[in-house]
Amino acid sequence: MDLIYKMSYIKKSKKIFKTSLFLSIGKGIGFIVPIVVANLLKTSSTSDSFFLAYAIIMFFSGVFAVAIQGNIVPFYLKLLKKTDIEDKKGFLGYFFIFYIAAAIILVFTAVLIMAILVFSGILKQSLLVELLIGVSPFFIFMISSSYMIGLLNAIDKYEFGAISPGIRAVINLVVIFLLFDKIGVWSIILGYIIGELFKNIYLLFIIFKHKIFYFSWKTQKNYSNYIFLFLKTMIFQNISLMIVGLKPVFDRFIGTFLAVGSVSLIEYSTKITDIPNTLISGSILVIFLTDWSKKIHHHDNPDLKKDFKKYTAF
Repeated sequence: MDLIYKMSYIKKSKKIFKTSLFLSIGKGIGFIVPIVVANLLKTSSTSDSFFLAYAIIMFFSGVFAVAIQGNIVPFYLKLLKKTDIEDKKGFLGYFFIFYIAAAIILVFTAVLIMAILVFSGILKQSLLVELLIGVSPFFIFMISSSYMIGLLNAIDKYEFGAISPGIRAVINLVVIFLLFDKIGVWSIILGYIIGELFKNIYLLFIIFKHKIFYFSWKTQKNYSNYIFLFLKTMIFQNISLMIVGLKPVFDRFIGTFLAVGSVSLIEYSTKITDIPNTLISGSILVIFLTDWSKKIHHHDNPDLKKDFKKYTAF
């Protein structure tokens, strides 16, 4: 038993190394984007508006996207055991459409409220409001990509999700270099949106290749019960992510009361800590949590206790 456990530990260590390598490549390319943006925008009122708008969008993306990516793993494992849903792949496709539709409604409502506030004179029509409306499609694409990355993690295909940020970054950089002289800061917004769109296309290709789900409009009576169960489970993580995620938004909001360029300086300074945080949360913790979810569903508690001690030390 100890030999089997040691072999499993070695196997997981290899997965961590492989995922970290792909994540380093993907995120490494991604970290070039802020450097390019800093070089182009410098520290100005435009860069401050952009980074505050980006922080707000990333706050909502973090709350919903991170939660679904983490919770989809145990949900998927539970789903495999259920006998009252025959077409599990069809359900996953249906749930994907449902979640994207909910994200679109949320974004449309937010944009509509901002538009009403602007036209009524309550909210001034500033660059920040325009950028918020412009970058809103990015939130929808982030939600859909997180859903697919979570499913790929559930079947131990971590490397595909890990490399995907690099695809977005490459497209983003190309768009910025081609259009910045013509449309300025909007080329960065457009680059993020198009880059995330290509990332989604890549992930959909991988999903269909491994036959994880397919799109189906057919529903069963118990579909809504499982969707409600998932959302109910996810809401606790939503609350915790919301509390944690408010800090960077608050930091940048405070920066708006300081000298011009303060918000940009706060944004640039956080990139130093983003690198180790990304490697830990994006590779090590993803594999640990996925593996622990499987052990819990298989009632493999002795190994779970060993894992907790070993990986905490790791």
